Amino acid sequence: MYREVGYCEDWRFLHQGGPTGYATREFLATSASEEKVNLHQAFAWNPTIKGIKSEDTILVGEEENEFLTHTGEWVYLELEKDGRKYLRRNVLIKSAAN
Repeated sequence: MYREVGYCEDWRFLHQGGPTGYATREFLATSASEEKVNLHQAFAWNPTIKGIKSEDTILVGEEENEFLTHTGEWVYLELEKDGRKYLRRNVLIKSAAN
């Protein structure tokens, strides 16, 4: 995805997330990670490109993952991938409530 949006190497500048719990990240998620992601595990996901970062905490589920950081208080974009819809914060727009 980084390559598709014109930031081919930006994933290298900051870890992309990892399991979260007692440590900030139990391990860092990379394409070379060999650690196992477990059911019902909290997972931090923070893709970053120069000047912008989107960070979420996700609970790994059997059928789908639950975004724990979704509050409904931001301006959201609705995106669709493989027939599933996702709400993502539009980080470039500040809502009236903020």
